[in-house]
Amino acid sequence: MSKQSDQPKHGLRILLIILAALFSGAVLWCVLQFLSARIGNNFWSELIEKNGFWTLLALIISSPVAFFIWLFRDQNTIKQLESQRKDVNLKEFHKIAEWVSGLHLVEDKITKKTKESPRKLINKTVSLETENIQEYGQAGNQRHLPSHSREDGAVGLQVAAVYMLKPFFCGEHGDGFRRPALNLLTAAWLALFKQVEGKENQDEELEHVRNSPLAIALTEVLLAEGGKHLRCHKEVFSNLYLSYINLHLLGLSKEVLELFKETDCTGIQLQGAKLQRVELQEIKLTKANLQGANLQGANLTEANLYKVNLQDANLEGAELQEVNLQESNLYKADLLGANLQGANLTEANLEEAELFGATLQKATLSKTKLQKSNLEETDLQNANLSQAKLEKAYLRSAHLQKASLLLANLQEADLQEADLEEADLRFANLQEANLQEANFKGVKLGKTNLKGANLQDIKALELEISKLNDITWTGALLMQQTVENIENKTTLTNIDWIIIPESLKEILDCHSTKKVEFQFKKISSDESVQHILGFKSELPIEKKEIRIKLLAHLQELNSNWTIKIITIQKLNPDWTIETTIINDSF
Repeated sequence: MSKQSDQPKHGLRILLIILAALFSGAVLWCVLQFLSARIGNNFWSELIEKNGFWTLLALIISSPVAFFIWLFRDQNTIKQLESQRKDVNLKEFHKIAEWVSGLHLVEDKITKKTKESPRKLINKTVSLETENIQEYGQAGNQRHLPSHSREDGAVGLQVAAVYMLKPFFCGEHGDGFRRPALNLLTAAWLALFKQVEGKENQDEELEHVRNSPLAIALTEVLLAEGGKHLRCHKEVFSNLYLSYINLHLLGLSKEVLELFKETDCTGIQLQGAKLQRVELQEIKLTKANLQGANLQGANLTEANLYKVNLQDANLEGAELQEVNLQESNLYKADLLGANLQGANLTEANLEEAELFGATLQKATLSKTKLQKSNLEETDLQNANLSQAKLEKAYLRSAHLQKASLLLANLQEADLQEADLEEADLRFANLQEANLQEANFKGVKLGKTNLKGANLQDIKALELEISKLNDITWTGALLMQQTVENIENKTTLTNIDWIIIPESLKEILDCHSTKKVEFQFKKISSDESVQHILGFKSELPIEKKEIRIKLLAHLQELNSNWTIKIITIQKLNPDWTIETTIINDSF
């Protein structure tokens, strides 16, 4: 029992003694008054003459002195007992610390010897010999009962010692042991996982170590009672190493999911940790390392994740509203269906990230790296994507209404069926981008680079006449009707686009599994672009005469270009692409 639990009892004991003394004095006074009334006026004079009166009076007067003497002796005795108990606990703690640190584990004995060469004076060399000696005992033949080896027993003792450390960590032996116990546990965790990091089969080794008895014991002790004892040391959360920890280990309280809520965890190392559905609202994770961590369904609303490392992390379905992810590393992170509404992702790295169906309304993605990322069906309404790097990004059916893509790089991006209504694409680079069936209603296109872009079947191309000559149309693919609408508005000087005749409209199908790759080369220069057009599956494009007719139709309206069919691509039922190389020209 701790000193804190003894203090209330000690105070109650003092109160009871004082009350008893007052009660005894009151009873004595009442008795004396009663006797005085019955005997008469001579009572007090007769009482004083008796020897017993003075004895009683001396006892009454000396009782407070006796009480305080007892009190001081009692306190001294308690301190002595606590000191003795602390000495015992300290010795026990030291022994447990040795077992937890692995001081008793059986290890190989390595001896290094330095041997001088006999020709030292000639070539000045010294040889170093290393000798590896294994020292172990062998069970005698008299053992009748099977048992484990000494080495296995040493490991078992280490696991048992971790559990023996729990009372010290929880403060059952006094608060003085809490912090040393925490340091021992975290040091053991660090030593356990650092020896595996960097190996060739790291993932398999880490999973094996995570499920080992020692790792489970350390997790159960560190997160005992919902992690409330670990939360007593919030000052150590910064730079704490708890990588690969599993907050969903069987037997842990659900309260452990709120372990880091509203805390300062700057620089904490939680790479590879299992943190599904964890509550991290308003947490400060600046410069933390969460590489490969599983944060599926986690709540990170209004969290500060400035410069955090979330490479390869799983954030599927996570709540990230109003979160600060400036300059963070989210390379190849999984943000499938995540809610990033109003999030700040300025200069963050989201290359090859999975953002299918994610919500990024009003998010700030200025200068963000999104190359080769999957943004299919992503909600980017009113988002700020100015100067964003979206080369080869997949933005099919993305919602980009009123989004700012000023100076954004969308080279070779796939924007098929994307909704770009009232989006700002001024000074944007859409070179060789796929904009088939995209909604261009109210789009701002001043100084936009549409070189080699596929603008087939774009919807509501309403452009300002004054901006048409500012657009780079070289190699841009447009339907004949769209070109006629533009030419009816104004006379352009930069009309080096590629026109698809209306006669081919009935056989074109951008969703078809049958694709044909065309090469268009300008006659006046060596400049060339490639475009892929989808045709209806019933069209026998494999026949050369059909391909020649297609080339003839295209060549009719594009006299400034020489046209060639390069390949035919067909998507098989098993999702493999069959490519046939063709070199047809008209």
